[in-house]
Amino acid sequence: MSMKTKGILLAAGGASLWGGSGAAAQQLFMTHAVTTEWLVAVRLLGAGLLLLIWGLIKSSKQINEIIHDRKNMAMVLAFAIFGVMNSQLSYFFAIKYSNAPTATVLQYLQPVLIVLWMAFGQKIRPRRVDGISIAVALMGTFLLVTNSNPNCVSLGIMECSCCYIIYITSKWIVEKIRCDGSMWASDVC
Repeated sequence: MSMKTKGILLAAGGASLWGGSGAAAQQLFMTHAVTTEWLVAVRLLGAGLLLLIWGLIKSSKQINEIIHDRKNMAMVLAFAIFGVMNSQLSYFFAIKYSNAPTATVLQYLQPVLIVLWMAFGQKIRPRRVDGISIAVALMGTFLLVTNSNPNCVSLGIMECSCCYIIYITSKWIVEKIRCDGSMWASDVC
């Protein structure tokens, strides 16, 4: 199997599993006494254990570098707590208080934050097409979400911000530690 085919299959599979997880969570919230905190804890502990085992098998040297260097460990903890955990919590709370499609649309506003951060960080004004895209995305999202619970808007913005934290910290982690990309190929948003 070629790398391109493998990449397409993995991307399609990951997207399908991620999409299914939102719908499954919504069903759990509606029909069972499952709390958001419990669901996120189970998901993150399970994924974390699987990734740690995979990392120890494939890249034990990099795992040791992370554990024995305080700065690296601090960055990984920031990634895990401020990025992944809060992203998952806010996404699943948004599902609980509205529905999976609305929470997903809110989450996909994260490129807006990335464009703005890059513009401010590099002190460059966003291109016209970026400005138009941001305005259209924000207007469309507002129109979609106004029929939902107002709590969902704030949770969606929080989730979007956490995904941004994941973006900036994971980039640093991969560059600094040079980890095998498969270790970080989890669907964290």
